[in-house]
Amino acid sequence: MNGHVPDAIQQPPWQPSDGPEPAVHVYPHRKLPALDIRINGAWHPARAIARQHWADGSLVYQVDVAPQPGYTIHRSYRWPQPGLRRAPHRDSPTSPVGEDEPMTITMKNYGLTWTDPDGTKRASAVAYDEIVPVKPGELPEPKA
Repeated sequence: MNGHVPDAIQQPPWQPSDGPEPAVHVYPHRKLPALDIRINGAWHPARAIARQHWADGSLVYQVDVAPQPGYTIHRSYRWPQPGLRRAPHRDSPTSPVGEDEPMTITMKNYGLTWTDPDGTKRASAVAYDEIVPVKPGELPEPKA
């Protein structure tokens, strides 16, 4: 056995063709389960922000991962896979699911793809638990 662990594979955002929208459980900020994510051949610390329960029975974790000091990215990964592991050594629960019952919300996922003028293909995805309609050029008003 050579001990090689492949990098974690990101989970694309949910789409209607995937079936019913997943139920989303958001973790309390003070109790974010710790994970390690393998990116570019190295393990990096991550905190699970939310857990998605997909209709096919699979779990997807939305995480903030720090692939380098001072730089955090938001990604989603299907659990389990070799490039993800629990990180109990960082003061986390023994399971990424956590011991406290998280809040349940319904999230809407949106994705955009475009091609830059130089031909570079781009993509972006985001999930929201509340939609605030705005017109082009307007900014939403902050909640009081």
